[in-house]
Amino acid sequence: YMLLVPSAFEFDKEENEEWSEEIVQSFAKWFRFAYSKTLKSNKVMLNDEDLITNDIVELLNDKQFRFLGRIDHVINSGGAKIFPEELEDLVKKSISNELVFLGISDETLGQKLVLVIEGQEDENSKFKIQNSKFEKSFHHPKEIIFIEKIPRTPNGKIDRMALLENL
Repeated sequence: YMLLVPSAFEFDKEENEEWSEEIVQSFAKWFRFAYSKTLKSNKVMLNDEDLITNDIVELLNDKQFRFLGRIDHVINSGGAKIFPEELEDLVKKSISNELVFLGISDETLGQKLVLVIEGQEDENSKFKIQNSKFEKSFHHPKEIIFIEKIPRTPNGKIDRMALLENL
């Protein structure tokens, strides 16, 4: 895994031939990689300091990666590192309500994986979640919690910290 570090830069195709055009098009203006194959340029920079995004990706090969989530959202349950964004993407395919996977304190596991769903309690939603094809058995939530409204930050993003405090 690696962290992405954003920075604006111009991409010189001849200097970086080994990177796929798709990756370059998607990220060239916003990210450079904190890795041995770092894309670099001193032509255009927003500032002199690196800005850490806390995004985590899995390197698939020299030209591709897969976004896993943010390091500050990782749930450590029984020693397993769980990326809630991946689970949220999976469950959102079958449930239209806003939802969030969180880790809440647990004496045995360290953090217990729970799923918070916005809206009225719904047995059909619970059934869909319990029968979802999670990649690993520990990806199944230990508890499903329905709440009226998931808190948001002023810019409209889910406020995971406020949600944790309210549980």
